[in-house]
Amino acid sequence: MDRNSVRPERAPPRRRMLASLVFAALAVGLLTPAMSFVGTPPRASAAEHAPARLAEFLWALAGQESGWRYDAENPSSGAYGKYQIMPFNWPNWSRDYIGDPHAPQTAVNQEIVAAGKVIDLHRWLRRYDRVAYWWLSGLRDPDKSNWSSYARNYVANVMSLMGRAPAGGDGPTPTRPNTGLERGDVLRTDRSFRLRAGPSWPSATLVRLPRRSELTVLRSKWVPINGQPRAWVRLEAPDGTRGWVRYRILAARIRG
Repeated sequence: MDRNSVRPERAPPRRRMLASLVFAALAVGLLTPAMSFVGTPPRASAAEHAPARLAEFLWALAGQESGWRYDAENPSSGAYGKYQIMPFNWPNWSRDYIGDPHAPQTAVNQEIVAAGKVIDLHRWLRRYDRVAYWWLSGLRDPDKSNWSSYARNYVANVMSLMGRAPAGGDGPTPTRPNTGLERGDVLRTDRSFRLRAGPSWPSATLVRLPRRSELTVLRSKWVPINGQPRAWVRLEAPDGTRGWVRYRILAARIRG
């Protein structure tokens, strides 16, 4: 199974870039995963506005980190996706900005999480060059003379890309997370689990599916549980039974 979703995400279209800029982004970006082990920004109020040119900065950051690839993965660090988020950061960040630490790293979810994190960082650090430096190093240091030459080049590349970014970047940030599953997708399981009558734990069990079941996706949705959204998926079993299962449980039982 894909490590980030039950089925590969159908990525939204991305704007093309000059070949030289793509090369520059790839040459540095895949070696510089986002880390957060030193400086931690305060959470911003959801009611506060995003900073100016957020979309253009996100576009530049993605170009630097991955060449705008939602499926980019660093084989050494495990950093994944368009913004090269480290695997130990994703659960915390997806909890903060989606509400579910187990949300898959679909294209939509990557955009929501990265935008939320950058908004908080910009409110804390006040400038995009400092946000880029933090994304690389995890450090809050406004004194550029303390930055390594590698860090200065990284930040310069991001800011250069930002200056060349199309107006609006890749478009508005999505507001609703998703599971990457679409109606009609067929999933094959290697472990048993229960289908429930509704998308909640108290719902009655309809059937316990055996191993090696073949299931059809009907829909998926985020449902508040104790005030936090959790992904559930509605499936149809081979005998026609239709029911719900928590996405986290389903993802752990799908054959790759």
